[in-house]
Amino acid sequence: MVVDKAHYFQTTKGDGVYALSGGKNNIKVEVTSEDKKNTSKWNYEITRDMTGNADLKSLKVIDPEVEINYSYNITDYYITVPKDTEHVTLEAIPDDENATVKIENPETLEYGDNLITITVTAANKKVKEYHITVNRLQSNNAFLNNFKVINITNDKNEELSLTPEFNKMNLSYELEVPNDVTKLRLEGVAEDTEFSSIEGLGDFDIKVGANTFNIVVTAQDKTFLTYKLNVKRKANSNTLLDSLTVKDHNFTENFESNKYLYYMYVDGSVESLDITAVPSAETSTYQIIGNYQKLVAGKNEITVRVTAEDKSTCDYKIIVYRTGYSDNNLESLTVTNGSENYILSPNFDPLYDKYTLTLPNDVSSVTLTAVANGQKRAKIGSSAIYVKKIDLLKENPSNNVITVTAEDGTIHTYTVDITREISSDNTLQSLEVKNNTFTPDFDKNTLNYTLTTYDTSLDILAVPTNKFAKVSISNNRNNLKEGLNTITIDVTSENGKTKTYTLDVTLLYDSNNYLKSLTVKSSHEMEPSFNKNVNSYNIKVPYEVEKLDLSYITSNEKSKVEITGNENFKTGKNTVIISVKAENGDVREYKLIVNRKNTATTTLTEEEESGSTAEKVVIIILIVLVVLGLLYLIFKKDDDATPTVKPENKKNNTKNNSKK
Repeated sequence: MVVDKAHYFQTTKGDGVYALSGGKNNIKVEVTSEDKKNTSKWNYEITRDMTGNADLKSLKVIDPEVEINYSYNITDYYITVPKDTEHVTLEAIPDDENATVKIENPETLEYGDNLITITVTAANKKVKEYHITVNRLQSNNAFLNNFKVINITNDKNEELSLTPEFNKMNLSYELEVPNDVTKLRLEGVAEDTEFSSIEGLGDFDIKVGANTFNIVVTAQDKTFLTYKLNVKRKANSNTLLDSLTVKDHNFTENFESNKYLYYMYVDGSVESLDITAVPSAETSTYQIIGNYQKLVAGKNEITVRVTAEDKSTCDYKIIVYRTGYSDNNLESLTVTNGSENYILSPNFDPLYDKYTLTLPNDVSSVTLTAVANGQKRAKIGSSAIYVKKIDLLKENPSNNVITVTAEDGTIHTYTVDITREISSDNTLQSLEVKNNTFTPDFDKNTLNYTLTTYDTSLDILAVPTNKFAKVSISNNRNNLKEGLNTITIDVTSENGKTKTYTLDVTLLYDSNNYLKSLTVKSSHEMEPSFNKNVNSYNIKVPYEVEKLDLSYITSNEKSKVEITGNENFKTGKNTVIISVKAENGDVREYKLIVNRKNTATTTLTEEEESGSTAEKVVIIILIVLVVLGLLYLIFKKDDDATPTVKPENKKNNTKNNSKK
C-alpha cells in the first residue's frame, strides 16, 4: 500500500506491504498534518480471489532441518545434505486451503544431486511446481586403515617394520632393507572400504639404493591422499672372486676365494697375459692393474681389484716372473749422407763388432744409424734405434761406440771409426778487387799482382779452390797510404799448409777539383747557367737578401769545399768565393758576383708613409690657421677706422679686401 502525501511534512500510518488472505482483507490508512491537529482516515476492503492461487504459503525441509529461505515467487531451491542422509522430509502448506499439494520425493537419495518436485494445484486447476535439488555429499574419506610391507624374496613372506609405525594420519614412511632383499609386497586396506579406491599396492622388484613408492587412496568425492614409502636397499659388499685364471698358464697353487696372493713363472716369449676373473656377486666388478699386457724381464706385479656394489674393494695379487730375451745384436748399421749410402769395412754382420770408413774430402757430414731388435726388446740406450749426425769438420776422425743391451741385461758393443780425407789444396779459385783492375790476369798459380788506384780502401774478394781452406787478407787494404802498399792474401789448406798471394797497390791522389752541380735556392737565377768549367757568375738579389742559400755537389766525393763572403751582403756588389780542394791539394775557385738592390732612399715603408701623411695634415692646418688670423686682423682694423659706413662703400671695401 503506497500513500501519496499532499505535503512533505505530513505523516502516514498504514502504508506498506500486506500479505493478503483469501477472501476479504481490511486495510486502514491515516494521514496527519504537520501540526498534528488534523487527521484524515481511509478504510480499504480488498477481496482476494483464491480460486486460481497455486502458491505455497510455506515450504520447509524439516528432516534434516535445512533453511531454504522460501519465497512464494521463487520456485527453485538447492540444498546440501550430509553423505549419511538417505531421505529428506518436507513440509509444504498451500496458500489456499482449497488447493492440493503433491510431493515427489525419492525414497533413498543418490549421492550427488536429487530432484524433489512439489506440485500445487489451485481450486480452478491451475498448477504450479516448486523444485528442490538435494545434493547428497559423497564420502571424502581417503585414509588407509592399515598398511604393510612384506619381503617376498625367495617366498619368505616376512613383514618388515616401517619407520615410524603406521598411523593413518602419517603419510610418509622409511624402510631400509639388506642387499639380499630384492622383492617387496605392499598391502593396505582403506578406511572407507565401500567407496574409496587404492592405487600403488602390489609386488615390486627393488634396486640398490633409493626406491620410492606412492600409495594413492581416492575417496568417493575424488579427493585423495598419497602415502609415500621410501625404501633403501643396501648395496652389495661382496668383494670376493669365484674364480681367477690365466689363459695357457697356471699359478703355483690352486685358486681359493679367500686367498689373495699367487705366483707364476713364464719364459721370455710370453709378453702378455690373458687374465679372467669371475666375481662372486653379479653386481661386483673388477679391473686388472699392472703391466700384464707388456711383461718385463724379471718380476712383474699384477693386481686384480674387485669392487663391490657398495664401492668397497679387495685386491688379489699375481706375481709373474718372466725370463728376458737374450738378443743383444744389431739388425742394421748404416752411414749415409742424403741418398748416399757408404759401405763399411768390413760389410756389416751382426756378429762382427768393429768397423771403419774413410770418406772423400768433400763430405763434411754423415748420419750414423744403428737398429737393434726391438721386437725382442733390445735397446741402444733408451730406444731400439740409435741415430747420430756427425759433423766431420769438427769431429775428424769420428770414433763411435754403440752398446746394445738385451732384455736380460747382457750387452754387445760395436765400434765405428769414420775418417774424412784431409785436403792439401791452398790455392785460390778466384781473386777480385771491386771497381779496380790488377795485372796480370788472375791465375791460381800466379802469386804476385800490381794495381794502381785512387781508392784509399779496397774491397777484395778471394775464393779458395778447396771450400774447407781458410783465407786471410791483411788489414792494410782498408787504409791505403800514398804510394806503394803491399797487401797479402794467405790461403791455408786443411792440412795446415799456407800459400801467400801478394797485391802491390800504388795509391794516387785525385786532382779533380770541379763542382758537379751548383744551385741557388729561393729562385735567384745565376747568369750564365752553371757549367763546371765556368768559374764566374752574376746573381741579382732583392734588398732583403743578406746571404745566399747554396746547394752543390762535387765531382769527386773526396774533394773539400770552403765558401767565403756569403754573409752580411752590402747594397750593390758582393763577391762569394766557392773554393774546391782536390785530394792532391789543387784548388779551383768559383766566383759569385752578387748585386744587392738599394731601395732605402726610394721606397717608403708603411710607417714612413703614415708619418709623412700626418706631417702634411699638420702643415695644412697651420697654414689655414695663419690665414684665418690675418683675415681677422684686417677686418678688425677697418672697423676701428670707420665706425659708420654706407652700404655702397662697404661693398667696395669688401671687394678691395678680397683682392688682397
